[in-house]
Amino acid sequence: MLDRYAHVPFRTIWTSEVARYLYIWVSVIGAAISLQENRHVKVDLVVDKLPFSLRKICEILSVLIVIVVSVFLLYSLRDLMPRVARQTSSAARIPMSYVYSAAVLAGVTFIFFSITRLIRWFGYKNLESIQQNDL
Repeated sequence: MLDRYAHVPFRTIWTSEVARYLYIWVSVIGAAISLQENRHVKVDLVVDKLPFSLRKICEILSVLIVIVVSVFLLYSLRDLMPRVARQTSSAARIPMSYVYSAAVLAGVTFIFFSITRLIRWFGYKNLESIQQNDL
């Protein structure tokens, strides 16, 4: 912004581009942490009104959906990553593979944390021993 109004002799075009890419990375890391701690955004207006046993089923289905979508994301990135590896950003000249690797990190961590949650749930002797705060 200083560059725009003060007419400084050096150009800072690349700063907004770097800020945008850092925002992508911070968002992915935040999403992974919130998934790990079960604090991600979810619409549970209907689910909260269900009996506890049906809520457990809904939670298991939602974790399985996260795994399926993450696998699809990684599968799609398999074709995309070689193409973006040759590209750089316009102002900062950052390799775009660095930017798109945030999506790879998202897919891998989402799958890992979701499988960890399923193992924790099914590691109990039976599903009945899952407590209210485990969901």
